[in-house]
Amino acid sequence: LIIRQDTYTHRKSRIKQLRSLTELPSLTHLEWFEMSYRDLEVLSSVDFTLPLQHIHLQNTLITNELLFYLSKLPNITSLKSDRFS
Repeated sequence: LIIRQDTYTHRKSRIKQLRSLTELPSLTHLEWFEMSYRDLEVLSSVDFTLPLQHIHLQNTLITNELLFYLSKLPNITSLKSDRFS
């Protein structure tokens, strides 16, 4: 399963959107726009066992903080982004 934030409901808060990903047990690829380190903090703190392997962060500056929280997601093998710090 691949999910893009722009096709995901925008009626929920960002935290609720991220937490609701736990309801998608076959999610392997996540494409998210303007993710912050706080979003990743929420995502990495949620107790779930998603097979999430690929994250595509568009319009997101990749910083050390962001990489720190990405490292807490054990199955991530691929990161795609157009911005690095």
